[in-house]
Amino acid sequence: MQAELKPSRGRPDPRARRSQLPGSEGRWSLVRRDEQRSVAERRAARATLLLDRHGIVSREIVNSDGLGSFAELYPVFKAMEDAGKLRRGYFIAGLGGAQFARPGADERLRQKPEPSKRAIVLAATDPANPYGAALPWPELETRPQRTPGAVVVLHQGRLLAYLGKSDRSLSLFLQEEEPDRSHQLEALLAALQTLVGPGKRRALLIQTIDRADAQRSPLAPAFMAVGFSPGASGLSLRRGPALAQDAEYLEDAGE
Repeated sequence: MQAELKPSRGRPDPRARRSQLPGSEGRWSLVRRDEQRSVAERRAARATLLLDRHGIVSREIVNSDGLGSFAELYPVFKAMEDAGKLRRGYFIAGLGGAQFARPGADERLRQKPEPSKRAIVLAATDPANPYGAALPWPELETRPQRTPGAVVVLHQGRLLAYLGKSDRSLSLFLQEEEPDRSHQLEALLAALQTLVGPGKRRALLIQTIDRADAQRSPLAPAFMAVGFSPGASGLSLRRGPALAQDAEYLEDAGE
């Protein structure tokens, strides 16, 4: 008679894994293997995904996305161009000359964005952040990095600020001309407020602004006007009732 299988103490029962309901395996579980697809089919799928994600692709955009090299996907883009599914042109200045776009994507790129006071906070590593990947970072003595934990603030596609992963160092990229500078500063401060609140971090401490003591920054009064408090370590923003209304800001930031 076969002995009953008993799980050892501290180890999961292997039968429990088999009894899990489909779809409960985890966010990143493999749900379908890709071995049956040919190399050409897999490359075509990656090319289509890149076009859906970016609209316009170039060597820099493809190589920074992590879905394959531009060299191996170029024949796919070329075949789609020959079939009339893509257009080739020099759509984005500063990127490689071989750029491909879906019909209509280049026209949408030329459209003037609608005025918006809202800024978007993204993880520096988010594919939607083009800086440090398709676009270079602005020139600084200490160049920002696409580091886990760091965030960027974008306003109408323009980089306004970079907050390091330690939440201590803030680098600003505001325009010098008015009234654009004041509008960007207003959008930046509103975006920073969304980092603190229910379900988020309890406090945000900024010790340096553009590598200088935050409290001595010419912008310190503007930070304190929206709730930052001066202290021994810098300017801090803590969770409070006044910040509760900002909890839904990120959901509306794409408007």
